[in-house]
Parts: sequence; structure tokens; C-alpha cells
Amino acid sequence: MFLAEHTQENVLYLKFSGITRLHHSTIEAVKEEVVLHMKNCCKTIFIDLANIHFIDAKSFEDLASLVMAVKEEGISLTLCNVSDETFDLISLMQLGDVLVSSGHPYEVVIQASAN
Repeated sequence: MFLAEHTQENVLYLKFSGITRLHHSTIEAVKEEVVLHMKNCCKTIFIDLANIHFIDAKSFEDLASLVMAVKEEGISLTLCNVSDETFDLISLMQLGDVLVSSGHPYEVVIQASAN
């Protein structure tokens, strides 16, 4: 489903494997992993959405909940390798400050709240 790894201290990198659509159960598993790492002083999270082309409505609610939780904890969250379809949905939902790199794929950066 997804792979979690620490790339360096206080950084979590999540990548999905073998799926192209995010559903509620997948986001719930991601939320559990993120909460676990938040307790271990993780300050930066990257979620790689390469090959993800669809996120259902309930998953967007869950993703918005995750965004709020990490912001409140002072954690920066970046959605990497966002497809055109997913980028359009994230923009429509206004989940974060959208930064477009030079070309595709997109990155969506959600800044941590100032503490």
C-alpha cells in the first residue's frame, strides 16, 4: 500500500506502491503513520503522490484533517509528484499554499503554523 522511511532525522517520506487511487482506508493508514512519527518529533513530512490520479471525496476530507493536524503541531507537509488531476482537486479544495515547480509534476506545500 505505502512505504514509510526516514530520509534523515525528523523527516518522514511516504510513498505509495501499486495503487493509482487513494481511498479512505489508505488515508487512514497514512494518518496513523504520521501520528506515530509526530510523537517522535518528526518536523517535516513528504508524501509522494506519484502515480496517484484519483482521490475520493472521503479521502479529501481525511487529507484536510491530516493537514490541519500537522499544521497545529508545527510540522511542514509537502505533497510531491502531484498529477494534473490531483493538483486540480487539491487547488479546488484549497488545502494549502500551492507552489508550482518548473513544469510537472506539481508540489503542494502546506506550511506549519507559527508557534
